[in-house]
Amino acid sequence: MVFSVSSLPFSLPALLLVFSLHVSTPTAHLHQNQSFSFPIFTLPLSGNSSALSHFRHSVQLISPPMRNHFLYQSALSAQLAIGSPPQIQYMMLDTATDFTWVPCGSSEGDPIFISTSSQSFSPLSCNALACWFPREDGSILISCSSQYICQYSFTYTNINQPRGYFASDVINFPQTNYPGYRITFGCRSNSTELTGVLGLNLGMLSFVKQSNIPRFSYCIPGHKPQARGTLVIGNNPNSASLKYTRLQSIGNKNLPYYDYDAYSLKIQGIMVGNRVLSILSSVFEPGHMGAGQTIISSATLFTHLVMDAYREVRREFLRQNWKLVSKVSTMYAGLGGLDLCFELGSAGSNYIEGLSGVVLVFDGGVELRVEKDKLLAELEPGLWCFTFGGTDLVGLRASIIGTYHQQDLWVEYDIDGAAIGFAPADCSKLS
Repeated sequence: MVFSVSSLPFSLPALLLVFSLHVSTPTAHLHQNQSFSFPIFTLPLSGNSSALSHFRHSVQLISPPMRNHFLYQSALSAQLAIGSPPQIQYMMLDTATDFTWVPCGSSEGDPIFISTSSQSFSPLSCNALACWFPREDGSILISCSSQYICQYSFTYTNINQPRGYFASDVINFPQTNYPGYRITFGCRSNSTELTGVLGLNLGMLSFVKQSNIPRFSYCIPGHKPQARGTLVIGNNPNSASLKYTRLQSIGNKNLPYYDYDAYSLKIQGIMVGNRVLSILSSVFEPGHMGAGQTIISSATLFTHLVMDAYREVRREFLRQNWKLVSKVSTMYAGLGGLDLCFELGSAGSNYIEGLSGVVLVFDGGVELRVEKDKLLAELEPGLWCFTFGGTDLVGLRASIIGTYHQQDLWVEYDIDGAAIGFAPADCSKLS
């Protein structure tokens, strides 16, 4: 399935990519040579700096405001059709979770999923399979209602979400003849949110596992006026140009801080400019408790590295770009989880021209090149921040590759091949 993106001018602290469908495929299963194509467009979100200090995330269907913590400043969102007859629902695409949930209501006219209007909707009873797999990390607490319905309480990005219940229904792609999939998901009652979450990691309940999708990929446009890009579910016609790095796997299945369902990569090294940093390879290896893996995410804006690696990147970036040192701001340290900010006023773009790029080198020599125009982001008028941060700043136990550094790249999640593919592209010209 291919999705295509149109974008309004980009503005921080938040970027919303909304997908809407434009193809038809009548077959019941994705074959190797099939893909679906959807246009997506970016919505500039409110520049209110308070968005950088809260986890709560609230979305209006089309327009701002949007309130979110930096881990959810950026969201890839798709229009999906749920139920029979189908109801259009916005769903954020999150490769960091397998838990799909939909805001559910009971009143006609609400801009959320009305479960009582779907003939194919079915609440899950307490003896359903999903009700017997509580999370070891405590993110989902399961209970049984007096009506013998499987209930849950879900913690998402450190916020306790309202209680809901498990259900199943048909999830489809609008404006297609595709028959869709019956998916188990969470139905959030009394929700003030208008956007759900489509879980896309490797966990048992994820959409890709339940629907048996072999791969998906996206190309996020850079911050250009009216930019357009593409998201693909299924076989990507551009796969020949991608360089693939294997997903990391470890033999020990009992490490408490290791996320076994994440898309985990192995960093071999980091370059700033032409200099390879002296970082021990063990820095990028999970420790004896599992902390320290590197995860690629569709739901995190900026990249955060484990502290030993981040300190080296930060030091070398300042050494090579010494003209920025006198502009370092101490007032805004920690803004958006970033601790290296500069007061550049209206001259920010001039400084960007002289920056040295950063290259992340993954297993197999596959490179993710962060060009100079992706190294600084204007979080407040005149305030530009280095778009790498350290994990300690945000309380993470893993390095996270954020979407800001995935702009103008094909990024493919090859589930069948257990690999992630990268290729440079002008994502604004793919529609």
